[in-house]
Amino acid sequence: MAVDSQGNDLSAVGIPVTGATAWAPVDDKNVVTPADGNDPELDLIEAYSAYSKLGLYKTDGGAADTSETGDAITFFQDGYALAGDSTLAVAIGLAQNDTNVLEFITGQKLDANNSMLVDEGFTSEPRLIWQETMFKNRTIRRRNGVARITAVAPDKDERGTVKGRVVTLQWVSSPLFGGAKYREWMLPAPVDNPEPKEP
Repeated sequence: MAVDSQGNDLSAVGIPVTGATAWAPVDDKNVVTPADGNDPELDLIEAYSAYSKLGLYKTDGGAADTSETGDAITFFQDGYALAGDSTLAVAIGLAQNDTNVLEFITGQKLDANNSMLVDEGFTSEPRLIWQETMFKNRTIRRRNGVARITAVAPDKDERGTVKGRVVTLQWVSSPLFGGAKYREWMLPAPVDNPEPKEP
């Protein structure tokens, strides 16, 4: 649909329909190149085998972004100020409870007896994160950057409902991304392919 006489375009409305999050060790060889990220047919795991997908989200567990800015630095001369440091984070409602999710959260693997010693609720070790959202209008938003877990909120055990965890990831500046927090792609809807490839 084209832009109407009032400057509105319904086809440009972002309605999420699916998505995926994956993680890998922080290493320059695991950074998705700009060209690869721009490929709508990218198979992340095939191209970058160090990544592990975190599986299904809860129905209401899609990526929820937050952005906060610290206090501005003002100067004696009126009208001059520097913006405060910004904090970017994303919270994702993970539905799966498997060994990959457990390792991602705790930083540990289960031993031969399927056990581990738990001292903290989550690891503070930074990881490379790949986050992708596909929209009904067939555009794709992708992000790749370094982040660390800052909060994990497990759901209450409730009979007949999904027992998941909301994991909050804070993006951190990294030399792997030129000092930025992440690289973002916004891929337009494909012209010839009627449906986007599932993540």
